[in-house]
Parts: sequence; C-alpha cells; structure tokens
Amino acid sequence: MGSMRCGSFLALLTLAGASNISCLDSFHSVTPLSIQDKLCLLPQLDALVDSPQRFYFEKIGVVVGYEILSKLGEIEFTFAVPSTGWFGFGISEVGSMIGADMVILEDGPNGFEVTDSYSHGFERPVADKLQNWQAQSITHLSLGETCLGRTVVTKAVLRRMMKTCDAEDEDLGPQWIKNYFVAAYGDGRMSYHGQVRETTSHYMYLPEPILHEEALEAVEVDILGPSILVPQGQTNFCYIKVVIPCDIKVHAWAVLNTRNLHHMHLGPLEPELDFPEQYQCSSYSPGQVSLSWGLGDAKAVLPNSLFIEMKAGTYVLEAHFENAGKDAFDIQTGFRLWAASSDVSADKAVGITSIKGVWTDVLPANHIVQKSFVLTQACTDTLPAHGVTVIGALAHMHYAGKSLKAYRTRRGRTEMLFEQRGFDFNRQAVIYKSFKLMPGDVISWTCTWDLRNLGDKVYGLSSEDEMCQIFLAANPPLPFARATLGIPSQGDEYGVCGTRACFDLEECSALAPHSNEFHKIELQPLTAEEGPQRELCELLVEAEATPPVNNWIFPQSMIVHLGIISVTYKLVTLLYSRRLEGRVIVLKRSLNCMFSLLGILVGTLIACHPEWFLSEAEKVYSVDEAIGSSFWSLSACADWVGIAYIFELIVRGSNECLRWDLAVHHSATIAIIGMLRNAFAYEYAPQFYASIAACLLLHVVTDVPVLFIFALRGVSDKTCFKRSLFAAAWIKLAMHTAINICSFLLFVSGANNFRLATVSFASWLKTGYNKDRPLATDAMRRFDWAAVLHVGLPVLLSILFLTQLWTTWVLLRMSRRAVAESAVNRAGEDL
Repeated sequence: MGSMRCGSFLALLTLAGASNISCLDSFHSVTPLSIQDKLCLLPQLDALVDSPQRFYFEKIGVVVGYEILSKLGEIEFTFAVPSTGWFGFGISEVGSMIGADMVILEDGPNGFEVTDSYSHGFERPVADKLQNWQAQSITHLSLGETCLGRTVVTKAVLRRMMKTCDAEDEDLGPQWIKNYFVAAYGDGRMSYHGQVRETTSHYMYLPEPILHEEALEAVEVDILGPSILVPQGQTNFCYIKVVIPCDIKVHAWAVLNTRNLHHMHLGPLEPELDFPEQYQCSSYSPGQVSLSWGLGDAKAVLPNSLFIEMKAGTYVLEAHFENAGKDAFDIQTGFRLWAASSDVSADKAVGITSIKGVWTDVLPANHIVQKSFVLTQACTDTLPAHGVTVIGALAHMHYAGKSLKAYRTRRGRTEMLFEQRGFDFNRQAVIYKSFKLMPGDVISWTCTWDLRNLGDKVYGLSSEDEMCQIFLAANPPLPFARATLGIPSQGDEYGVCGTRACFDLEECSALAPHSNEFHKIELQPLTAEEGPQRELCELLVEAEATPPVNNWIFPQSMIVHLGIISVTYKLVTLLYSRRLEGRVIVLKRSLNCMFSLLGILVGTLIACHPEWFLSEAEKVYSVDEAIGSSFWSLSACADWVGIAYIFELIVRGSNECLRWDLAVHHSATIAIIGMLRNAFAYEYAPQFYASIAACLLLHVVTDVPVLFIFALRGVSDKTCFKRSLFAAAWIKLAMHTAINICSFLLFVSGANNFRLATVSFASWLKTGYNKDRPLATDAMRRFDWAAVLHVGLPVLLSILFLTQLWTTWVLLRMSRRAVAESAVNRAGEDL
C-alpha cells in the first residue's frame, strides 16, 4: 500500500496547474483512526459528576468535571475515580510527569489527605512549599453491581486558584488555549502507578468543537508513510519521508496509528539533511516542525478557523516509539489532516518560525549549565505594524535539556512569555499559551542543561549534542521562517533572520561580518521580569507570602507590649517594696522577677511549638491564612523580649545602675531581634528565620534559673542563693554556648533556606517598581536583609557570647564571695 500511495503522490505532483479543490478531492481516507480504550464503568462515573464542563481519561476510566468560578478567581474540579486508594491529578506543561503540577489524594488513617505537589521527574512528587488545593468534599460511593462486579469509587471536589503565583503550580488562565493533564491511581497509600496512568489534553476556555469541519467543507487528508520495521529496543526514533502533492491549508490533525507511539512531528525535509532511504531509524533530526502530536493528544484543532499552510513537497515524519516489549515490529502510521476545500481568508494563516541559539564552546560535564540568547529589534522591526499573535510555542533541546524560559522586553518592561520548567526530551509538545509580539520587541531566552550525570556537550543537530531552540506558531506568520542567534565571529556575536538555516556554523561565522543578511548583536539578554507595573499576583493572592502583622497594629503592637511590660514591672515593685528596703534594690529584684516570668512564658510557648525548629526545606505552607499569622506567638515572644530589654535599659539608665556588660548584651540582642524581624518580613524564608529566632530566644529561657535565684534574694533564705548560684552559672554558660553554636550553624548551612522566595512572587516584591518615587516599604523590601545578617549575626553572636562569659564570671565571683561570707559567719557563730 505504501508504494501505491507513493505512486499516486507522484502522479498528483503533475497537477501543478490544478486548483486546491481538485488536489484535495484526489485524497481519500483509507486508514481508520485508532480508538481509545474505554472503561466500561465510565458512563456510571460520568453520572456522578454534575459540573457544567468535563473531560475524560478514557483508558483508565477517570471523569474530570470542572467549573470556572470567575468571581472567586478559582476553578472547582470534581473527580470520579474507580478506586478507593490514592489518586493523582496533574496539570502538565506538555503532558509529561516532568514539570507536572500535581494534587495527590490519599485515604489515610486520619482521613483523606490532599497534598499540593510538584513532579520533578519520573518519581514520587514532592509536596509544594505553598499548599493551594482546598478540599470541598471527598467521599467513597458504592455503585452496587457493575460491569466490574461490586464497585466502590471515590468522588472528590477540590478547588484551586486559576493563578496561584506559585512557581511550583501551573496557571489555568484563559491565555492557555489548550492544557495538558495527567492522572494515575492505585490501591492503598501512594505507590508506583504502573500502567494505570494516562495523559490527555483539553480546551478549558474555548467551546468544543472549536472548528466545525462541515461548516468549512473540510476534506480529510491522509499523509501516510510506508510500512516500516521499527528495530529492537524500548526507544527508537524513526524518520519517514512522505510527499504532499499540492498546497493545502490544515485546520486540524490527528495521528492514524498510535501503536507504541510516544510523539510524532511532521516537517519539511531540509535539503542539507536529506537521506537516501525511504525511512531510517537513527539519530537524524529534522530542521523544522509544521505539525506535532504527543502522547495523550487527541485531535488538535486550531481555533477560530486558523490554518497552517503546507506547500507541496517532501516532508519527514519523526516518529518516537516507546516499546515496552523491546521486540522489532512493523507499523504504518502518519497524520490525518482536515483541510478546507473552500477559500480561506489569508489573515487566518499560522506560520511556524524556528528561533535557535548557537555556540562553539563546550558545555562542561558535572554541572548545571545555562546559556542566554537575544532576538534583537533588527528581527522584530520587520513585524507588521499591528504585530502578530503567537498561539503556541515548542521548546527544543536534547537529552540534557532541563528548562527553557523566554522573555519579552517592551518600553522598559520585561516579562516572561514562555516557560517550560521541566523539559522532557521524550515528550516535546506545543505549549498553547498565546502572547503578542510587536515591532521593536526584544526577545531573550535561556536554556538550562543538567550535565551532572552526563559528559561534555557541544552544539549540534545530533541528539547526543545539544541545542537551544524555540518554535513559534504565529498569526499572521512571522516575516522570517527561522532565526539563528549567537553566531560567533571575530570576537562578536551575530544573528540572522530569514531563510538561512546555518547548518554549517563555521560557514555562517565566516560569512557573518561580510553579509547584509547578518546583524551584529549589541544587546545583552534580559532574563528577569522587571518594569514599571506591579505583578497582579500581589493583589490576587496576598495570603501567599504575607509577612507578619505590622508591629504597630493591634494585637501585635509594640505599644501594647510596652504597656504590658510596664504594668507587670509596677505590680512586682509593689510586692518587693513591702519586703525590701532601698529603691535600687527593689528595682533590681523587680527586673529579675519580671525577666524570670518572661523567660518561663517564652519557654512554655517554645515547648508548645516544636514546629518552629523545622527546616525551611521541609516546611510547607497553607494559603488558608497569611504565613505571618502562623508565627504570631513567635513574633510576640521576640517583641516582648525586645521591649523588655529596652524597658530595662531605660529604667536602669534613669536610676544610674546600668552596668556596661548589660548595656552591650541587651543592645546586641535588640539589634538581632530587629534584623530578624525585618528579614522575616522581607526575605520570604519565614520557617528558616523562625528556627533562628526560636533558637536565640532560648537564651532568655536559659537565664531563668539565675534570674529566679536573684529574684528570691532578700525575700527568702540566703542559703538557696548561696548553694545554687554557682551551679546555675555554669549551666547558664554551657547552654548559652550550645545555643550560639547551633544558631551559627543553622544560619550558615543549607542551600534551601530561601526556597520560598523561588516558588512565590516574592522576587517581584524585591524588585523596585517606584524607582522615581519609592515608598518606605519598597526600600525595606529591596534592602538585602540576608546580607546584613550574614555579616552582622556572627558579630552580634560573638558579642553576646563574650558578655555571657563576663556575666558568668561575675556570677561565679559572687557565689564564691557568698560562700566565703557564709563560712566566716559560721566560724563566728562557732566562736
């Protein structure tokens, strides 16, 4: 059949003067589309879901209903799952487990657990730093006797913000024309899903069908390759020549035979990359992609009657096969295209443009490596005045590819246009996120490669080499079919936008300085979002990374704390004035008593909150409340201690009984509290700073025995003071030493101390927006509190430790003197 079809294609090529209609009429569909397996339970599960919109994982029998709650900025999902164990649902960038935003539902011993997770690879997803999924209801339902026997299923209703502003979440806003989803389930607690998993795609914000083929009088066109032999092995890439005999305008496409097929691309054959055989299964890589299909995709339909024009000629099918059996097998596959047989307005055309960066140096092994490139105004100045709309983009790297980000700079504002955080070489699919390009825009992009378990890599077309490339599908088509940037020549970098492929990099490097086609790249890539506008996330999700309640707002007001400390001190002085004589003695004992009570209170709160000592890397946060609110009691402890020390300095200073060591110690402590308070609010690593703060607050608890001994001095038998002060002083010194060491080690260790800043919009808050008229809060946010702590905290801890050594020595002298006085008194009594 393959040879017959090739013959018919060659015959059709003689119809050069014929119209598209006659050419399309000569096509006929001969191959049935593969039918997805449907679980017999699917209709009954479908009846459990009352959401207005839905889609299906047909192979594993899961129904997903959803409702967009626009006023709340949320989406409510309803899941009907043929299992009572665990269930995982993911919003995926391209339908891969790599980079999938997952919610895991497990029925545990303490009831249902819902965990917002992120999948970094083909492994168990890890819990997100910020937990954004909220359970509305989760139940097990009995369906009675079904096609599977007596059946119990799970129905879960969960909600999530459409845009969470969380770097570990996928957005679900209308700028995505189509989204990819993954699902899996199993028995008991979460474990490897095996084959009970599936990928699908769905248009969430566009009605289906978007395109009525009948209304366009569409013709089904089969682009079918010959029967090929896929060799042994689990993974094979095969490249198959096919011929399109006339110009066609494609509105939709699907794959004819998906057996063992992981993904398939269709692109024009580059003359420089031609091969003599009808097909080959090797490392050949086509230069352009016109159509793409990936595992989980059904029929791809361009919205609003858009079309991709494919010129007559020879094309290449790139077929990636994943064969678990690893035995050789025969297959005949290709694309079914829906092409309009009537004239379609030219303004509906979509063009595919390849933009790639090149280099000549080596990407070093055992490192995570990045390279950035810039598509300058010399290219985008050729865009039409009204600009173009990109409806989808595809990232292309090879086996070491980790992620790709693209940015647009326009009128002083740089924002991210496209991101694939989890690149999967085995799953390269279009991300259907639309954005606008205008004349004068500067496009920058960064590729990241993970070479920690690989050797050195160089730029090249082979899959064993590396690339950094983006394919853009734009309407109207971009005025250039391809762009190559980063061409090194004579110490400069050049770019070319047009039809030149630059397969031979040395040839392009030699030609670049002498050809008008090439332009010198003067700009540096801009790969960080910044500009005059604030990120909308700050308004939408204030609870995500809100700092602790302002110190001047009730109930966490410094004025309130100062009032509490003052009243407590006054009450204690009234008690002491009845037992002791002398204003200074009453003052000292009252302060001793007040601080011992404060230490007991702080120690009790710390004992009740062991979670304060968790690692920042292990801590996750719920957005049900502001993050700062969960640390209210810790912040209150720090504020009480700081205010109490300020109060003591004022009282002792005004009564001329302030010792130098006390002044230095309290001043250092107040400085640490102030720096930690601001770092806690503006550096967005609250659990990390909570651990340091709780550790340092133990100093106050450590002082309680000594303070309590002094508080009893003069109102109780002096024997207690004499016998216990010596031991308490040594215990105090040992604990202070241990706490200082732990605080220092905690601060200087751990690469994930500031992980929250990488998964939230906190980086936006650190950027100056009101550069001309900055607010005080902007200055506080931009200030590098972490750097100040790195310098100041070790110094202040050293000062604390030295003053603690001094006070311990003073205490030991006092205890020895008291013991000596006691011995003299006993000797006098004996006489």
